[in-house]
Amino acid sequence: MATGDMAALMAENVRLREQVLRLERYQQIVETTDQLVTEVDARGVFTYVNPATERYFGYAPAEVIGRDALDFIHPDDREVMQQGFLEWTQQGRRSVMVENRAVHRDGRVFHLLWAMSLHYDEQGQIVKIYSIAHDIGELHATRAAAQESRAWLQMVIDNLPQAVFWKDREGRFLGCNRRFLQDCGLQSYEQVIGLTDFDLPWRDRASDYRRDDLAVMESGPRFGIEEPLQRADGSVIWLRTGKSPLQRNGVVIGVLGIYEDITALRRQEAELQTFKLLVDNAPDGIAIADERLIL
Repeated sequence: MATGDMAALMAENVRLREQVLRLERYQQIVETTDQLVTEVDARGVFTYVNPATERYFGYAPAEVIGRDALDFIHPDDREVMQQGFLEWTQQGRRSVMVENRAVHRDGRVFHLLWAMSLHYDEQGQIVKIYSIAHDIGELHATRAAAQESRAWLQMVIDNLPQAVFWKDREGRFLGCNRRFLQDCGLQSYEQVIGLTDFDLPWRDRASDYRRDDLAVMESGPRFGIEEPLQRADGSVIWLRTGKSPLQRNGVVIGVLGIYEDITALRRQEAELQTFKLLVDNAPDGIAIADERLIL
C-alpha cells in the first residue's frame, strides 16, 4: 500500500473515531436526561424512547416501544392530539410545540410540554416524528394558582354594586365586572375586551369619555364626575364616575374606572327643587303640620 493511501486511511480512521465519540456523547446525553425523548412512526407508534419513560409512564423503554403513543396520553387529551396531528400534517408543519398530560402506570398525571420535529418523504407523507417532552408541572401549578387568584378577584368586583372597568392607553377595554357588562348588553367578559366606547351603546358620548380618559392619564385621578350613560336597553341613567391612571412599575398603561347609578338621587333632588319652587312662589302661605295639627 502506498504511503499516501496509508495516510488517507489513517486520517479517515481518526475522523470516524471522532464521529463515534460525538455520537456516544449525544447518546449519553439522551439516555441520562430527565426529559422524555421519543421517536414515533407515521402510525404514531413508538420506535424509540429513552429511559425517562420510566419516570413519566412507569414502563421501561422495551415495554413502550411498539405501542401507540396515545396509550400514554390522558384520555381527555387524546382527541385534541389526534386532531392536531391531522392539521399539522395537512399543513406540512415541520415543528410543533404542544402541551398535554401523560398518565403514569400508577395513575399519576404529568403535565408535559412537547417540542416535536416532523419529517416527511419526497411525496410529502409523514415518516417520523422526533419529540422532546419537558415536565411543566410546576408551571401548571403556578398557572392554576394565578387563575384561581384572578377568579377570586373577579368574584369580588362582580359583587360590588358599582360598575368597574379598565382600559389601555388607546381606550380599549381590558376587563370589567358584571354590572358594567350588563350596561354594555354583552354576555361574557371576553366580548368586551378590545372594544372601545365607540363600539358600545353610549357611542354618542364616546368622545367625551375619551377626553376624560386622556386627562386622567395626563394629570391624575378625577372623582365625582356626573354624566349620563345610555344602556344597551335604550334607557339613560346618570352616573357618578371616578377614574384613576392605571400604572405598572410607575408607568401609566391605561385607566381604571368605577361608577355608580345616581339616577334615583338626581330624580329626588329634582323633585325637591320643584317643591321648593312651588313653595317659594305660592300666592298663599303654606304650613306643614304633624298628625296633631301642630305646626
